[in-house]
Amino acid sequence: MTGLAPNVWVLTIGLFFVGLGRAGMDITANCQAVVFEKLIGKKFLAFLQGAWSIGAFISALVGGSLTNVLTPQLNLILLALVSVVVYAPLTERFLGLCSQGCFVVGVCLWVSRSTSCRGHCH
Repeated sequence: MTGLAPNVWVLTIGLFFVGLGRAGMDITANCQAVVFEKLIGKKFLAFLQGAWSIGAFISALVGGSLTNVLTPQLNLILLALVSVVVYAPLTERFLGLCSQGCFVVGVCLWVSRSTSCRGHCH
């Protein structure tokens, strides 16, 4: 983001929204873990938090090492492409998106209230 911001104020506003999005993502991940814990009958939230921390550490190492090779703009573009190509299909696979567009794992408890997804949750 620092490579795309023309001045410190744009960077500050951008980082504010990044932080806001990060907090929202943290809340939804914790909610998903609680629902998943109820489905499997085991504790899962601590593992999720640990995996998140390890992933953040590895991302910082890789991102830091790439700063000597790539420009910030190219680094962000590559990160976006990796996110779309790698993480989007994995999310669908791990959450179990059914043919009707309903998530059939944790989110299923809320989605099953809609008529189009009723009966598709396992």
